[in-house]
Amino acid sequence: AKTPSAARRYLSSTIRPHAVIVVDPAVTCLEHRDILLRLAEYVKDGGMAIFAGPFSSFVRYSALDIMFKHTWGLPWRAAAYTREDSLLNPRLQGLNVANLVKKYNVNALYVDNVLLDAAIYLDCGIARKLAKGKAPMQHADTTYRTTAAFTPVEKGRLGYIGDVNSQEE
Repeated sequence: AKTPSAARRYLSSTIRPHAVIVVDPAVTCLEHRDILLRLAEYVKDGGMAIFAGPFSSFVRYSALDIMFKHTWGLPWRAAAYTREDSLLNPRLQGLNVANLVKKYNVNALYVDNVLLDAAIYLDCGIARKLAKGKAPMQHADTTYRTTAAFTPVEKGRLGYIGDVNSQEE
């Protein structure tokens, strides 16, 4: 959808998309709240949405935090805009990772407070400890910082990819 009216139409149609990739951070603005609410309804009813592409380059941190908390009920928060080496989470489940690169290094807007089973990439030290089974005891409320996350939301799935330069990886 290239316009707000097209987005509304697609999200209200009886023929629902297989997945929605949200690239425009305008969806976090008050004037487009109805689109965000329709998107949330679509996901909660079994759809899939992924915030990716230019979204993380232009979204305001506070808008991202508010959206995750109030629309999705997630504790995720904007963390740092940085470039670091990350490794694929060795304990990731529920996602086919066969085609994902094992080591990831891109400029990204990281999100924090992500549960282990939703964090796709982790800090190298943490990922290595988890792979060797030497990580400290995980508690239900232990969270991580990541460049990419994917989690269930009611019947659907929600994803976030923080790559700000659309690099090939």
